Amino acid sequence: MSFADFLSGDRAQRSEPSIEEERLLKLYWNRADLKREYSDLRRERDFLLEKLKEKDGEIVRAHDQLEALESLLTNPASALNAVVHFQLRALWRRCHQKLAQLAIELRNQQEERERRRQTREFNQEKQKRLRALDAQTQERQANVDLARSDCVNLAETRAGFKAFWHYFKRRSVERRLAEMTGTYEAERTELKRLREQREKVESEPWPEFPGLGLDSKRTINIAVIALAQRLFIHFALESLALMAKAAMLKPVQAMGYGSVEECNRLIERIGQALAATTTDREYARELRQRSAHLMALAKYRKETDMVPVASSIGSIRAGYEGESLAGKLDADTLEVNVLAEDYWDVYRALLG
Repeated sequence: MSFADFLSGDRAQRSEPSIEEERLLKLYWNRADLKREYSDLRRERDFLLEKLKEKDGEIVRAHDQLEALESLLTNPASALNAVVHFQLRALWRRCHQKLAQLAIELRNQQEERERRRQTREFNQEKQKRLRALDAQTQERQANVDLARSDCVNLAETRAGFKAFWHYFKRRSVERRLAEMTGTYEAERTELKRLREQREKVESEPWPEFPGLGLDSKRTINIAVIALAQRLFIHFALESLALMAKAAMLKPVQAMGYGSVEECNRLIERIGQALAATTTDREYARELRQRSAHLMALAKYRKETDMVPVASSIGSIRAGYEGESLAGKLDADTLEVNVLAEDYWDVYRALLG
């Protein structure tokens, strides 16, 4: 056995443990990965079990509420109380739908206006740049034509200097021709660049709409708050606004609206009041008046806020000149803050 064979055998023996060590490391890391995945699965299982318990509790509560409602409906008087209660809740939801619908309509209208303005400004700026490039292109084209003409003239002049005694004149013309050829090529290159730049500007895509600005969002939110105030005044005429808020805060079992006759009168008043909100023809003008008034009063904590400070628009002006609600209430101002008290879930309708 040679010394070289001995050395090679020794290296082979030393390499075998390294392979085994690599295998052990791989097994170790695979085991660690499996433990992490197992821990993640256990956490997910615990989370799902907790959610399942919550859903079971909600089902039990809903079942209890259903049984309580069934017991209420067995008595005519309590059944009518339940009808009034849920009609008041429906009135609240109807008012919230009006706020949300107004916010969506105003947002869509303002987005359309701002998109048109953005497109108009983009087109104006684009046409301005194109006109500037056209002027530069025309000027550069004139330079190219002039340089080409000079090159042709110099080439013809050089061709006329054939005699040997024209040597120095020919050399002078050739230097001028070389300079003019360089100028001609430079002008052509610049002309090509201007044309490519014009094509690039002409093919620029429409800019993406960045969304409504701060002022637009503030204006829309003020209009939504103005509508919330107006709805409060409308339903305050029959004390329905306060009753609707109470119906949203308390369960049906805790509410009482009086005798059968009183409940029937309330049901009729709720229906008439709801119908009146859909047939009011002065809606848009009144809303503009109220929004302008609130806009002058509104204050914001930060320059980036879109919702005004509730205390800055705390009271409600009962009516404006020419408004259909003017003169129908005893007080000129109602000390009710629809924003602070979140009437009609106004906050959910505001733009954030």
